[in-house]
Amino acid sequence: MPDIDTLNKIDSLGCSIILAGLLLVAYLFGCWRRRAEPNLAQGLTIAIAAFGVVAAVDLGWVAYSSSREELGVLAVQKPAIVIGAFSMAWVSISSAYKVLINRAI
Repeated sequence: MPDIDTLNKIDSLGCSIILAGLLLVAYLFGCWRRRAEPNLAQGLTIAIAAFGVVAAVDLGWVAYSSSREELGVLAVQKPAIVIGAFSMAWVSISSAYKVLINRAI
């Protein structure tokens, strides 16, 4: 199991770019397999959704794992932040899923 310092070195931007790239490759492969023309709006939806998922997971984890002192004035909003992060992840995943299912699979 990696220690906490190793986990802190994994940055959200890198994870977002990797996830977006993988999902876009899956989308383009699905378009190629169906002989359909890729749509820029759908590609952007997938990329934005990938960034949204990573940001939501990051926000939820920070809010969940932080102490009341670390959150400061937002400590009373901790449950709302975690629920909001979960909702953001849900919407991002469902958006990417709809595009991928309609085109890639």
